[in-house]
Amino acid sequence: MESKINRHLTLIPVILVSLYYCLVSATPQHGHNVTAVDLAASGIDLRRAESLRSFAQYIGPLMSLMETLSEDEKVILVAHSLGGLAISKAMEIFHDKIHMAIFVTALMPSLAFNFTILSQGDVELAELLVRPQRLFSNENIYTSLVLTPERFGSVNRIFVLSDKDRTLVKEFQLWMIKNNPPNHVEHIQDSDHMVMISKPDLGDYLLSLAKKFA
Repeated sequence: MESKINRHLTLIPVILVSLYYCLVSATPQHGHNVTAVDLAASGIDLRRAESLRSFAQYIGPLMSLMETLSEDEKVILVAHSLGGLAISKAMEIFHDKIHMAIFVTALMPSLAFNFTILSQGDVELAELLVRPQRLFSNENIYTSLVLTPERFGSVNRIFVLSDKDRTLVKEFQLWMIKNNPPNHVEHIQDSDHMVMISKPDLGDYLLSLAKKFA
């Protein structure tokens, strides 16, 4: 049981997802089983963004993966940017299968508030996307992302703060942390929104967090 809880990291990348695959090949030597998940119409998922009709369809690949976990298996979810919304939904539905969730300069919703500023963030994010993404309305996301303290609130959360992020700016990251305090905050100095590019040692950060909070 212990090995399954501590050694399976699931990465939920959104932008430039292929850059996460270096972690997939690097971390097994440290004893971790790592799975990278492309959300619908992202990365190597061949669907076109304009074909998606709902936020639920967008995060479907993650939900499908979570359903395949064995009864006694737990994972560590890692998300970047908009992927924070995806793992939050997974935390609500599969809370008993998640050891902890790591938000790498990612949107981190809470029980107390929702992101009324998503439209502004989506516009900025869209300029960085390698593939066109379907941007869902705030209403669609809000109705799909109903969170409860008994489920979502029971999962340990870690936030990785990037101080040079110009997409989810530092002030906004701090606002999320203040309004929805995670169990731990990890600061990465001199890193921009694309942490996996500006800080290639991101894998070391993730491994240290997995070990520290195992």
